[in-house]
Amino acid sequence: MNEKLKYENESNVYIIIDLIFTFAPILYLIFMRVITHTWENIFKRSDISFISMILFGQTFIKFLKALLKNKNKKNLHIILLWAVIILFVGLVPPIVFLALIETNQGNKLIYVLQTCWIVFGTIIYFVFGSISYILEEHTIKESDFIKQSV
Repeated sequence: MNEKLKYENESNVYIIIDLIFTFAPILYLIFMRVITHTWENIFKRSDISFISMILFGQTFIKFLKALLKNKNKKNLHIILLWAVIILFVGLVPPIVFLALIETNQGNKLIYVLQTCWIVFGTIIYFVFGSISYILEEHTIKESDFIKQSV
């Protein structure tokens, strides 16, 4: 049997809404490229690094806000460690990518890494954002889990 938290679907919807607004600039860039027929490589732009920084920054803030609101203090030191890891692993690389691209020192590896980092940031935001939403709204109890058949 597989267990699922009652609030998981609700939290996923809110995270998807956040992601739609976060990725709106990329959709705008793609739209402008289609309209103007200028297919300059979108991945060579520093906007990707900006969006990665926003995703990790939002993840960090949501996670800390949820920790402060949730009354369950169990294993707080482990949770704080995750928050610090999100902050440093998530924000430092996009800042470096951004600096290299803006100073015209970007190369193919940097463009690939920044693209990978936005995918990584989206996954982290989805996972930790959902967890944060649940923790912020509810103090989780054993009875909040439901059994599902696989």
